[in-house]
Amino acid sequence: MFYENCEADATIWSAIITSLVIAIGWFITKEFENEHKENEEKLSFVQRQIEEFYGPLYNITKQIENYGKVLKKLKQTKKSSPKDIDMYFHVNYFVKLHKEILEILKHKYHLVSEDHTKDVFDNYMRYVLQLIAQIEMYKYENIETDDIDNNGSDIEFNKFVDEGLSEAEKRRSKILNRKKMRFL
Repeated sequence: MFYENCEADATIWSAIITSLVIAIGWFITKEFENEHKENEEKLSFVQRQIEEFYGPLYNITKQIENYGKVLKKLKQTKKSSPKDIDMYFHVNYFVKLHKEILEILKHKYHLVSEDHTKDVFDNYMRYVLQLIAQIEMYKYENIETDDIDNNGSDIEFNKFVDEGLSEAEKRRSKILNRKKMRFL
């Protein structure tokens, strides 16, 4: 009789331990799956930030910067009026590139990761819209507006883009490294 109870107790304990092992295994597997899914979602978002927002903005701001360097050199040649050279670059390069930036901001703003961007965007937009208005006033109506100070800025915006791209690339590397560590 004692032997029969021990056998029944062993069977019960065996079933309990087996159930616990299965439950713990299921829980660990579920946690790994959830973590993997979360990492994939984060990676996907960061990739979109880089490919659709910060990458294109970085490229365009660098084009503007380099056209600015070329403009500065050409204005020093004295072969043409600095005002004509300036207007040519603004009409044919700067305005078009700034409008591309505005389109990206308009359609991809949801990919911004910082909360403090409102002032940066407001200053940049004020700068660009005033720049466009002044150029068009001169181009179409020959109205000089050089004496009007443009209070907006693209310098702060360029810094925001540089830092945003750098941070997104760091986040991507961190996520990829975490994924690699899971498989080691």
